[in-house]
Amino acid sequence: MVASEMTILIIDDDDIDADSMRRAITRQRIANRVVRVRDGEEGLEVLRATAAAPEHDSVYCILLDLNMPRMSGQEFLEVVRDDPQLQSHRIFVLASSWYDPGALDACKPHISGYLCKGRQFADQLSKLDVEWSLQDSPSDR
Repeated sequence: MVASEMTILIIDDDDIDADSMRRAITRQRIANRVVRVRDGEEGLEVLRATAAAPEHDSVYCILLDLNMPRMSGQEFLEVVRDDPQLQSHRIFVLASSWYDPGALDACKPHISGYLCKGRQFADQLSKLDVEWSLQDSPSDR
């Protein structure tokens, strides 16, 4: 899978944060399609609809907020990593402050990385070697 063929799935209930991430992606000239949903349940609906499609070759780069209503990011991670049809997606956990050790430690075996929201997001995005990160699945480690 070529990184340019991936869809970026933003799972975040905060409209301002989601819009900020979209703008940062655009400013970095990342041409991937971007889809945004508001919680883990909606995220699972998107992933399962893709998995059910006959041409099921779509892979998502998921930007996942941990604190959301209905289904938290941690609950979403557990479901995705227990479902063989969904395990190939790359997940980057989002946080409001840099490096929350408790949140990261709970997610570590299931994620490709950790990104901070806000102004730091654009800086991190510009430094992120997306192609390398997306080729290394958490299940391959």
